Amino acid sequence: MVLQSFLPTLLLTLFLTLLQTHLTTPFNLPTLCSQPTGSLTGDLELEENREGERSTKTVISSNIALDETLCYRRTYATTNILGFTRNHTELYTITYDSLKHVYNFKNTYEFAIPGTEITCWCDCPGGSNHCDSHTDSCGKYDKSEDTCVNWYDDGQTLEGCFMPTGSGQSCCNLDIVRFSTDSYRAVEIASPITVAQIRLNVIDTGPVPPVHRVKDRVYNIDLDAGSTSDELVTMNIVSSSTSSLLPAGWYFGRMNSGELKTNVEINGLNEWNLNKLGWYKIQNGVETVR
Repeated sequence: MVLQSFLPTLLLTLFLTLLQTHLTTPFNLPTLCSQPTGSLTGDLELEENREGERSTKTVISSNIALDETLCYRRTYATTNILGFTRNHTELYTITYDSLKHVYNFKNTYEFAIPGTEITCWCDCPGGSNHCDSHTDSCGKYDKSEDTCVNWYDDGQTLEGCFMPTGSGQSCCNLDIVRFSTDSYRAVEIASPITVAQIRLNVIDTGPVPPVHRVKDRVYNIDLDAGSTSDELVTMNIVSSSTSSLLPAGWYFGRMNSGELKTNVEINGLNEWNLNKLGWYKIQNGVETVR
């Protein structure tokens, strides 16, 4: 389950490993690029491997808010076998697309809303004894002993009886049945994982038109881990605390509706409290009461 939440500003640190290159910022494209906010710092690191190949690593730190795009221009030169040098320009755009809470389900069960069905009959004084304290009214009507209880009363009024003296008896069964055909799903959700979605585009802007996109990648970054990397870039993110729309706990909704309701006390997976919702559980398609 994924929910949008309060979206804080992120402090994004980029480690761009680029071969023989330098970056400048910002690249002035008003319709695309956002003006950097807060502090903006950068470093250039020169590395050389055992084979003598050199590369530069550019480290840039900047604040970025939702829907903002930071832009950096990369310029570099290549030389072919004939000794001709060609200049290249690429635009790196980093966009803060969204922030989401991802909730994992810890437990779940199906339940129904209970109703009652009552069946009674009475014995009058002097008549046949069809009802006494040992009468199994539930068994008489093939009710499940899990959902049905017997009830006996020997002080029934004599209204409608032939003999005006004595006392009548009544036998009843109270059966718990489904109030409707609707079923509900209870779910226990864990504390959310907060994921920021960052989009990186690399656009070739020269030296001559046409402009075309070289790379388009989306990074989903767990803010608890705070980093991700591939062969193109390493991103480290620091964010302020986010507000969770749903605290960990039990919720419910109508089956297959996509809804989620709260502010109601709900039984746990192995809980059968009659004062809470969800004690009339459905297990393997059968209503169960304990």
